Amino acid sequence: NNGYQRLPSGLILQWGAGTTDSGGTVAMTFPIAFPNSVRQVVACDQSGAATANNAHIVSTMNRTASGFTAITCRYDGTLNSSAFSYQAIGN
Repeated sequence: NNGYQRLPSGLILQWGAGTTDSGGTVAMTFPIAFPNSVRQVVACDQSGAATANNAHIVSTMNRTASGFTAITCRYDGTLNSSAFSYQAIGN
């Protein structure tokens, strides 16, 4: 369920979800490109099997006005596939 909201101040909030590949990465595209810049992207693990032995860490990198790369790994640092959701703020 990807979406966005443009506020009267010019701030844009965007959200969505994805799943990384077996190597732990995926390139994500925002529902709309930010006209000026993305200020922050926050991602959260949505794995249904998150346990002490299978907890996932989700990180973001390569942020641009049109998207970002998500990276997921297990608690021990092993890159692997995981579902996640994100929120992005920009203008």
